[in-house]
Amino acid sequence: MLVCYCPLTVQKVRPVLKRLLLVFLFVLPFGACAKDSLADTAIDAALDKPAGLYNLGVEFYTGKRVAKDLSKSAKLWQKAAALGVVSAKNNLGFLLFTGKGIEQDRSKAVALWRDAASQGHDEAQLHLGEALFDGEGIRADRTTGAAWVLSAQKHAALNKDAAMIEMTSTASSRLVAALTKDERKRAHSLAMELFQRHPAPKNE
Repeated sequence: MLVCYCPLTVQKVRPVLKRLLLVFLFVLPFGACAKDSLADTAIDAALDKPAGLYNLGVEFYTGKRVAKDLSKSAKLWQKAAALGVVSAKNNLGFLLFTGKGIEQDRSKAVALWRDAASQGHDEAQLHLGEALFDGEGIRADRTTGAAWVLSAQKHAALNKDAAMIEMTSTASSRLVAALTKDERKRAHSLAMELFQRHPAPKNE
């Protein structure tokens, strides 16, 4: 049997093997290889699998099982966001907006939130709404901002997410209270349109 040697394939494999080695040397704590979920997450991230990149970013953000490092979270979420992970877009937006782990860029943060919000991500809708209302990173639009927050509140209620229900309720109360009667009416009407037009993302 003729075996074809392909240098290009070897060149592509070597960076992956290098990343895997770095994972076991520096990412995983001692004994972590026995913790299948963390080990598998790190390996999946080294292989540039979307879920692995996102989840390892969460590990570095929380700092519970690996040393906390927001710059690594930002890099991992950048890759995951580029591969279409909606939650990564939301989380990366937060880091960009606050300047944690990455250079602050509120315009880019809002753009990411708008992308994720249009895909039905409730937290991204909340952040987008508040940014719009306050005019941070984008031109202020109080009515549309309040509408996005109200839409996020509806998604949170539908998902029965207690933490998000509390966050969106607090935010919507603050924003809606600052609107005029006509603005409130338009905001509630637009919120229903946004909620129906942008259903929650699947497999997130």
